[in-house]
Amino acid sequence: MSEIPGLVLAERVVTRSPEIVISVGPIQVFSTGFLVAFHLRFAPSYSDSNEEQIQDLQNLMLSRPAEAARPRVTLSVRYADRPTRVLAGQPTMPPADSPLFDLVDGGGNSRQWRLTYWLWPDTRTDVTFLAAWPERGVPAGEVVLTSSDLAYARAAIQQLDWNATE
Repeated sequence: MSEIPGLVLAERVVTRSPEIVISVGPIQVFSTGFLVAFHLRFAPSYSDSNEEQIQDLQNLMLSRPAEAARPRVTLSVRYADRPTRVLAGQPTMPPADSPLFDLVDGGGNSRQWRLTYWLWPDTRTDVTFLAAWPERGVPAGEVVLTSSDLAYARAAIQQLDWNATE
């Protein structure tokens, strides 16, 4: 069987600076995990080198450790009952019992980027999304997706039975 996911539609700001905003959402809730989209948006006045910014984000998407001197975006997730999992910006291995976060899709331009991750396993606890880009003036921030948000979306999952005659 396959399914149509439930949704947590709101996009929420995780952190921001005067020129950069990092947000998360919408989140597609499946019976086994989640598709989570992080968005990075840049103000029209952002005067930093677009070439460096795009290289940083391409390194992030391709899971290449950025050069030591280059700024790093840090994206993380934490379940209430598990250790934090850093998605990007940290070249070390995560704790074995942390959630699995796998880059599925992404892309962008000099004004915005979207990075979509598969988050597994499903959880019945709150999920906290964390982000920072201190080298570019974006402080650490977090937003909590509550267990009730997830339960509401989980209740909307539609199972597709391809053998049904409806």
